[in-house]
Amino acid sequence: EQRGNSRVRLPIDSAAVLLAPHKISVGMQSKDFDAIKALLTSMSEAMTVTSSESTTSTFGELRVTKDETGKITCCMKKKKLATIDIVVPGYPYDLRIGVAQEIPVDPSEIQGSAQYTRRRVRTCFKPKGSEMSYELTTVTVGSEVTHECEIELMFDTLAVDGKWVSELVRASKDMLDCVKASKATPAVDGTKRPRDE
Repeated sequence: EQRGNSRVRLPIDSAAVLLAPHKISVGMQSKDFDAIKALLTSMSEAMTVTSSESTTSTFGELRVTKDETGKITCCMKKKKLATIDIVVPGYPYDLRIGVAQEIPVDPSEIQGSAQYTRRRVRTCFKPKGSEMSYELTTVTVGSEVTHECEIELMFDTLAVDGKWVSELVRASKDMLDCVKASKATPAVDGTKRPRDE
């Protein structure tokens, strides 16, 4: 379990699932974030690269995203289906696997004031011919800034086959190897904060 800026330490040598109520915290050091971004940028000829700035607000079950002009670009309900935290000894960071269902909603359903708002600056690297994408995001909530690295796969059904799992594991290991090779330290920027994805 993360306690402040401390990382969980277990007497194990291989990856293991962290059971509730324990959980890992989201976030990484800025230098590790930059190392992964540099690696992906070096492979950008084989990828589609997009950048965006947005603000996402939570209204009860609704999540509303606006671009830098204030235009609503997404309004949806996000239902968490599963979250698995994996401790990875020997590497600077652990992993979180999340599965969620995103349901489009008409903006007219927005009611009341936002309970939670965050600003995102995101660069997305999508390998050509793949449904998987690497998303590097700097998130600001109030005065707190967090750097996040996500590997995302969108699919229309809940079927998750062995090929998908293998690709996810390989991609995750590539990112961890990149950080480990940069001789990063295991400390995590910032403290725990609510996270709705």
